Amino acid sequence: MKSLKLLLIDDDPDDQDLFAETIRGFRSNTECVMALNGQIGLDKLLIEKLRPDLIFLDLNMPVMNGSQFLEAFKNQSSLLKIPIVILSTSISRIAIPEGINIKTFLTKPDTFAGWEETIKITLGLTGA
Repeated sequence: MKSLKLLLIDDDPDDQDLFAETIRGFRSNTECVMALNGQIGLDKLLIEKLRPDLIFLDLNMPVMNGSQFLEAFKNQSSLLKIPIVILSTSISRIAIPEGINIKTFLTKPDTFAGWEETIKITLGLTGA
């Protein structure tokens, strides 16, 4: 199984823990990088030159929210091939700037089982 690098941009430490624990449960060769808001996520991509295989992005965060992150992200041509999974507790969709590779838009899970199902489906590890 190919190793993966995932970036989760989410201000909720509990969600970060559930995400990482879920990944460790079935993808031992996956690196999970966390960012507490969009600005930290953007800094990891631009300053630290992080190149994840996939970005999981929460929408509701302080400092720089998901919409603001996407606006800044769209101006970085070197990043535009990285697919993004948008996670939100809200059922409303946001306007996605043109040129951004959105893999899917998901309702944010609130249980371990929910995270497991969401991640497996997103990574194509299930027949669902």
